[in-house]
Amino acid sequence: MRPQLKRDPLGSPGDLSLVSEHVPLALVLALRIALLLSFAVFGLWTCRRLFRHASSRYEQLVYSYGVKGWGLSMWVAMTIILTHQSAPGSLGDLAFKAGAMMIINLPFTLWGGYMLGRAMAWAFGVEGPNDTGAA
Repeated sequence: MRPQLKRDPLGSPGDLSLVSEHVPLALVLALRIALLLSFAVFGLWTCRRLFRHASSRYEQLVYSYGVKGWGLSMWVAMTIILTHQSAPGSLGDLAFKAGAMMIINLPFTLWGGYMLGRAMAWAFGVEGPNDTGAA
């Protein structure tokens, strides 16, 4: 019988220690800040694009129920779940992780709500302003 190899799961801190030995801390922080800023800009653009007044049945399904209903609910739920998933050590870590999750999750959940709203409109047979029925 062969002995079992002890392996850390993928994405464990052991995997990251090999990279962190060769990458300066300032570069890692700069990349994290750049990534968060890019997600913040993408999130602002997404909010400006998807928060609209619903004036028709189609827009009500897409923007009110999809984006504002499901998208914002999923944003709150996923921010809470992903923030508490890895049990941060201090209050500062918790605050940073919560803020980062809020910034990163917002565009994804709003666009998911948009897609869900369009799928609801299609399922209920409600045509949008640009739907001609031609495939």
